[in-house]
Amino acid sequence: MSQTLSPPPGRCRRTPASWFRRPCAEPDHPLTQIRLLLVDIDGTLLGRGHGGPTATVRDAIARARSRGVTVALCTGRPMNSLRRVAADLDLPGPHIAFDGALVEDDDGSPILRRPIDHGSVRALLRAAREQDLCFEIYHDHAHYVEKLWPEALAHADLIGVSPLVEPLDALLDESAEGDIIKSQLIADGDEAGQRIREIENLGLPLRFGWAKPPPGHRALDYVNVTHPSVDKGTAVAALLASKGIARDRVLGIGDGPNDAPLLRAAGIGVAMGNAAPELKAIADAVVADVDHDGLAEAIDRFVLA
Repeated sequence: MSQTLSPPPGRCRRTPASWFRRPCAEPDHPLTQIRLLLVDIDGTLLGRGHGGPTATVRDAIARARSRGVTVALCTGRPMNSLRRVAADLDLPGPHIAFDGALVEDDDGSPILRRPIDHGSVRALLRAAREQDLCFEIYHDHAHYVEKLWPEALAHADLIGVSPLVEPLDALLDESAEGDIIKSQLIADGDEAGQRIREIENLGLPLRFGWAKPPPGHRALDYVNVTHPSVDKGTAVAALLASKGIARDRVLGIGDGPNDAPLLRAAGIGVAMGNAAPELKAIADAVVADVDHDGLAEAIDRFVLA
């Protein structure tokens, strides 16, 4: 049976197919509406350097929490990296990691956990080897590479977690222990990025989520490869269902192409000033870039104003 949808409160009134996909005027919502703030990490919360969020961003997050708003991180990073960032801000959770493949509550219990079958990862590994691409495999609490690719070292520097060097075939054997939560391909330059596109076009039963590092870091393409049924948006939906939070009480903010499902799943979707053009095109609003405290601007405009 077909169902007529209405835009959630605070959205521009459009047809159901488009009311969450295009930018509109400043969303009109009461002060108390936002209960959950979902924040991407790299390029949104964290910018240049490794010193953590700026004092302005820290203050805005603290003020939001003092008003009863839950602040959750939503990232392609692994959970062990996410938890380090969260601890620095005293954010207990819930949180979304692995580009949506794992959602954990504040006590660490899983709300959603969707590993990839080993057969699909074996096919992906063969393709990565043929294309001579840096390839990473992630379990819940560790990740692995066959060799210390320069790209893998740059990624470790970014997320603060180093990979373990192991024969990847052994991790993917039918008798191997441990679920694969995410794989990742890393491209250095347009030509390597095109090789990843060729793998993406093979039609493997996997989802490819493209992300960029924040300004000031080595310009690599990080491609999160997950179960085909998950992305940041499906993770948000699972989180909202578990907590009984309405979509129109959620603000999501990010900067990368892989943040598009996050913005679509939130009642208000905000793109950073340094965001990819395709993300700005679907956002309700665009704020300053990460190096000019765009996250704090979003909190002041839409959560605390």
